[in-house]
Amino acid sequence: MKHKALFHFILVTITFLLIALLSTPARTDAGLALLSNVDRGIIKKIALEGESEFLVFLSEQADLSGTLQLASKEEKGRYVFERL
Repeated sequence: MKHKALFHFILVTITFLLIALLSTPARTDAGLALLSNVDRGIIKKIALEGESEFLVFLSEQADLSGTLQLASKEEKGRYVFERL
């Protein structure tokens, strides 16, 4: 259950980042470099439909073991956000 919540958190965060990058009129070199790691089919679907489902594979795995000591969902969410 915890992994599912983490996956959804990461998915939503990346979706917002992609939408922000795609909707910015003046794209920077850094923004284009980030988009080069995203499959073109996903970029096209977001541009046409406003959303897309996708999996994210991170090159490194964050140590999130500290969440076991936290009580509330908000504390855990903040902890995960700060580690990623």
